[in-house]
Amino acid sequence: MPIVPNKFWDFSVKIYQYSEVEKACLELQDNHGLNVVMLLYCIWVGVFRGEFEDDIYTRASTFSLSWDNGVVMPLREVRRWIKSSQGEQMVSVEPLREQIKAVELDAERFQMSILEDLYSGTKEMPFGAEEQLLASARNLARYCADNDVVFDTSLLNPPSVLLAAAIENITTELASSALSRTVLQHETK
Repeated sequence: MPIVPNKFWDFSVKIYQYSEVEKACLELQDNHGLNVVMLLYCIWVGVFRGEFEDDIYTRASTFSLSWDNGVVMPLREVRRWIKSSQGEQMVSVEPLREQIKAVELDAERFQMSILEDLYSGTKEMPFGAEEQLLASARNLARYCADNDVVFDTSLLNPPSVLLAAAIENITTELASSALSRTVLQHETK
């Protein structure tokens, strides 16, 4: 996999282009209530900054929860409702649904900008792939634990797909192994 850009939005767009990443993100969002932007942020921080600083993590997760509940989720619900009930409409509402989808994406981009700014005063660290993987896995484990999502063997694949897509020379298998070890360490704390 090629080296990914270091700006959070560009980083996210680059790895989201893979169909398995989109599927993994939607699985974690729709079935486990996780925020896709925060999932990607956990990895972006791990790749370029290392493990979360406690203060930044708290600010990021607090803002993201509020923004997601107040802005992104209502837009998503309206967009999905329109799509599911479109057959009942006499007039096509597809153009409106597309506008709502664009606003939803703009809201996520705004969220990413706010989150990236939390690290604006820190320098990027030159981590190797293994260090990026461990830091990202720890960030993901922390975020998931804080949201009462427990990784069992069936849930390791989606975040492992994200890690493999984001970190050069890391396979899904390596990512899954690192995530398993990280979760076990996190649970014993």
